[in-house]
Amino acid sequence: MGMFPKENTKLSTTSKPNALDKVVTGLELLTAGLALGATIYSLVEELTKPKSRSKPEPKATVSPTTADEALQLGKDLLSRNKLTEGQSLREFLEQKYHGLWLIGRTGNFIKDSEKDALAAELRHLHTQLFQATGHDSDRALAEWYESVGVGKRIRLLDLFLLSHVVDKVFNGARYAAGAFTGARDPSLNYELPTDEWSQIKRHLGVK
Repeated sequence: MGMFPKENTKLSTTSKPNALDKVVTGLELLTAGLALGATIYSLVEELTKPKSRSKPEPKATVSPTTADEALQLGKDLLSRNKLTEGQSLREFLEQKYHGLWLIGRTGNFIKDSEKDALAAELRHLHTQLFQATGHDSDRALAEWYESVGVGKRIRLLDLFLLSHVVDKVFNGARYAAGAFTGARDPSLNYELPTDEWSQIKRHLGVK
């Protein structure tokens, strides 16, 4: 009875890898390698591809003929010396200031030799309009034009911004004031894009 050694009935927890295990392990390593390679390739491609640059906004088209057309219209409007049929005094004054606006919009000014005569005309028209409507802005402009601004503490631009006959759209008051005083506003653009000119003409009812 005690002469024979007892059999070890415990199963070994370790076994030698067979051929199938080796194949599976090899496939897993290959898959992992391919995945890692793909990741590295994607990173390299992302780092080396040229950076996409945002396209600059297209510049507005500017044509010399546009500025010439606007300047000529401005001169024509400013030089009209009588009301057309059915036109009111206010509309006539508005037309004058549209002319000043277009002259200033193209970067041009009223000549010194013409300034006194224009100031006298505008003073007369504002005096008449003040008598008809009682707008204080008309009286203030008439007084400013009487001395052509000499001795006046208020700027012509400030009076234009308060006026009921000076157009404010497209910075019209600023361009008109610059045209009369001969001063350029550094915050304004004096190139006239064709699309803006089309909008201005529609606003003025000009074809």
